[in-house]
Amino acid sequence: MPPPAVIALADEVRARLDRGDLVGLGPIEFPHSGGGQLDAELAARVVLADVAHCTQRGREESAPCWAELTAQLRSLERASYQRSAAR
Repeated sequence: MPPPAVIALADEVRARLDRGDLVGLGPIEFPHSGGGQLDAELAARVVLADVAHCTQRGREESAPCWAELTAQLRSLERASYQRSAAR
């Protein structure tokens, strides 16, 4: 089971994705992606798939990935808020 923070952030990112809030945001800095940038919509789909994957793993195996996923979800949330405020 993911930590409560991951669940809340994933729900928020999923809602923004479903509403189309991430369409057209373009590339964002994405933590742990080798310093590269990913399209915001693609990044959201990737991180949500990673959350699902880590949820299916055993508790001990998935513990290290929650911190990384939390950072990625927060990055998406920040980019979404910043871009929507600029519009």
